[in-house]
Amino acid sequence: MKIINFGKTIFLKLIIIFLLNLFCKNYVFAQQIYPQNFLNFSEINENFSKPLRLGIYNLKVWGFKIYNIQLISENNIFSYQNKSALVINYQRNFEKKDLIKKSLEEISRINNINDETLLKTYQNKLEEIFRDVKKGDRKTAFFDPKFGVKLY
Repeated sequence: MKIINFGKTIFLKLIIIFLLNLFCKNYVFAQQIYPQNFLNFSEINENFSKPLRLGIYNLKVWGFKIYNIQLISENNIFSYQNKSALVINYQRNFEKKDLIKKSLEEISRINNINDETLLKTYQNKLEEIFRDVKKGDRKTAFFDPKFGVKLY
């Protein structure tokens, strides 16, 4: 058996990176998950003349890839007065009912909503627009301050 001497410093760094990836649900490695160029997405070209990527985030939970999300705009600073888009590339399969349940939990938590009637209204709307998601699916929400939201 051949023993490789990494040195204590390198070994410690590898252990820290492994533990962060394993236990931190929102830890993101600096890596490009998607080699796809977002400029080739038809829904981006349809809505932007000169799209810019303002941010990208890779969500992992317990080391499992959940999704990659990108924020796109024509301006290099985010503002609700500007057109923008969120592009989500799913890394796992999700059933419609699970997406709706989690979305309602987040809407309720973030907006401090306890009104069951209002949450039922949200649920009915989400049931109209949500579908099952398969690994590799891409969903885009485009926002135009003049016209509202379009979903792709």
